[in-house]
Amino acid sequence: MKPDVLDEHFYMSAEKSFSMANYYDTRDRNGPKIFVGEWATREGDPTPNLQAALGDAAWLTGLERNSDLIIMESYAPLFVNVNAGGMQWAPD
Repeated sequence: MKPDVLDEHFYMSAEKSFSMANYYDTRDRNGPKIFVGEWATREGDPTPNLQAALGDAAWLTGLERNSDLIIMESYAPLFVNVNAGGMQWAPD
């Protein structure tokens, strides 16, 4: 059975975020759509540093460029805003 939507999660270094900015560029457009359920560049403590912010920006440009395939995405560090006490790891 072929799913309608895949839920993919990514926690990575800034270097990995930069290198994966084109991750979805060659994905099959006839396959399932994708919900990037959680993603974040994890560098800096207790908050992300500039390198992490740039990594996030690079990764997000790839998600936006492939918006025909990526139907939703969720920036993981924002989850702490809906779950008091949810700050389980840095950066959040």
